[in-house]
Amino acid sequence: MAEKSPGVSRRSCRFWRLGCHLLPLQSGSLQAYGECGLRSLPTGRLTPKLELLNRLKADGPRVWDDEPFDAIPFYTAVEYPKEKKPRILYLSLGETDDWAHGGRYREYLDSAHRVDSYVKALWDLAQSLPEYRANATLIFLPDHGRGKAPHKWKDHGQKIPDSKYIWIAFLGPDTPALGERTRIHAVTQGQIAATLAAFFGEDYVSAVRKAGNPIADVIPH
Repeated sequence: MAEKSPGVSRRSCRFWRLGCHLLPLQSGSLQAYGECGLRSLPTGRLTPKLELLNRLKADGPRVWDDEPFDAIPFYTAVEYPKEKKPRILYLSLGETDDWAHGGRYREYLDSAHRVDSYVKALWDLAQSLPEYRANATLIFLPDHGRGKAPHKWKDHGQKIPDSKYIWIAFLGPDTPALGERTRIHAVTQGQIAATLAAFFGEDYVSAVRKAGNPIADVIPH
């Protein structure tokens, strides 16, 4: 979720499921904060809900050694902007991928359904906060596709050609409500960084030559 209003903190944060990486930002630009799956938020001035989430990360049940259930990073991501007002919020959810790799189709569908409700909750949250209302853009996409039924749906990667196909959704005041698009030029995941930067009036491609161009149909002109 990206927010272009000058009234919010020059901070970027990401709440995700497994590894820990901070965004590669230049000195003097946006600050970055990374929260990694099961790692606790730094202690200090935390709200009671964030303190509870820290305890759940330490004490809650686990199916995977290095990855939480989606609810943990999601509710952390919900609480963080209320307090810190970041300009960029990056949330990565991984239950669908893990359940699919394990062949757990029912759990795969259930987690996908929860993610649908999480996206709505994030959008509703943005509209409830004056710093984000009428300013925030939500970008939603999977990091990869999957193979076809009856067996290859469990996997992805170079040996599963169909897993290269993904979808990308945009919602925000600068993006026309065009619905599901067909018969257009293909767009790729490699264009997301430049598109996000374009919402802030920045030229990402000039700094990262290998990046894809911004997706023209979704950015303000």
